Amino acid sequence: MIDGKKIYPSIPSIADVVEFKGLLYAVDLRGTLFAIETSPSTKVILVSVYLGPDQPDQQYLVESSGDLLLISRFREQVQNGQYERTVGFKVYRLVESQRSYNMSTYCAEEHVWYSPMVPVCKIWKEIESLHDQMLFVGRNCTLCLNSKLYLGLQENCIYFADDSQPIDACRAAGMCTDPHDNGVYYMNDKRVEYFMEGISDQLPLPAIWFSPYPW
Repeated sequence: MIDGKKIYPSIPSIADVVEFKGLLYAVDLRGTLFAIETSPSTKVILVSVYLGPDQPDQQYLVESSGDLLLISRFREQVQNGQYERTVGFKVYRLVESQRSYNMSTYCAEEHVWYSPMVPVCKIWKEIESLHDQMLFVGRNCTLCLNSKLYLGLQENCIYFADDSQPIDACRAAGMCTDPHDNGVYYMNDKRVEYFMEGISDQLPLPAIWFSPYPW
């Protein structure tokens, strides 16, 4: 209830969802974070307001050492717009905020719930380093792993796979026309290194990440 009126849950442009500390969280392309409460009835609860003027092409959520991270992916068109390539990332951690919000007004405008059980006093704070962690993002999942447990992989990096094309379009065409967006982003110097360039044109579907279980 907000001012005695029921506001039905509605989240535009869902980019990713993740289970974190017993709740299901969803983020939209603006970076607005919601918790989805299913008992006793389904509600969408506002947790953190949007990031600001940045307009990423994709957002990912992942847990890292007990923290919730948001990964923003930025692409640019290359070769006269024939396809897109990742040119950078920004990583944020969900932290407490001292700022107060008029949540009744915000929730009424955005058509979401506000709940005292999930305080809306959190913000996304950009982080410059992952330290010994590494992130994997792509179409099928987002992973955060400790580089010390995996020989040959680089710490403080984001490994990314192409997820810009609708999978149904790839299947219909029998192949993906431009699966070129695979590589690694180095957080320390904001450098991008692409890989699979020699064979990506021959892939019938975009690459995905997988890891043995348990890892």
